[in-house]
Amino acid sequence: MTKDPIIIKENSAFFRTGQIIESYDAIDNGVSVGDKFLHEDQYVVLNEKLSRDDEKAVREMIRQYLKTLLWNMYTKNSTILP
Repeated sequence: MTKDPIIIKENSAFFRTGQIIESYDAIDNGVSVGDKFLHEDQYVVLNEKLSRDDEKAVREMIRQYLKTLLWNMYTKNSTILP
């Protein structure tokens, strides 16, 4: 049986928002990645059966990433747009 990858919902000391982890060990109330522990509230399991809350969290991560990316592209543009 293969495990579905997980995506990190919030920054922490060892993981960043949006980071996808494919290798982990499932334990009580979370997962273990190497010697680091992630509580079940800090990640979303990526499978085809996302709950509405998980889907909302993933959409918000993507929206925030795109907003930051586009803002950086706009502010670093050397030409003035009309």
